[in-house]
Amino acid sequence: LLVDSMATQPRIVAALQALLREATARDVIVVHLAGHAARGGAEQDTLYFIPHEARLDAPGTGMEVRLVR
Repeated sequence: LLVDSMATQPRIVAALQALLREATARDVIVVHLAGHAARGGAEQDTLYFIPHEARLDAPGTGMEVRLVR
């Protein structure tokens, strides 16, 4: 569980990678991201999750949601 200042992009990525390393083919993984998101990109077609260190006024500083799939 990462909350507040602990919920940085590097820590979120590390936690997801650790989860995937420990999972087996028989496991089902459900990830729930709770927080802010913003649209960005050239055509506003990219969705960004906004971790603690990102800026809401600059969505590109967040994590592209497609990277979590």
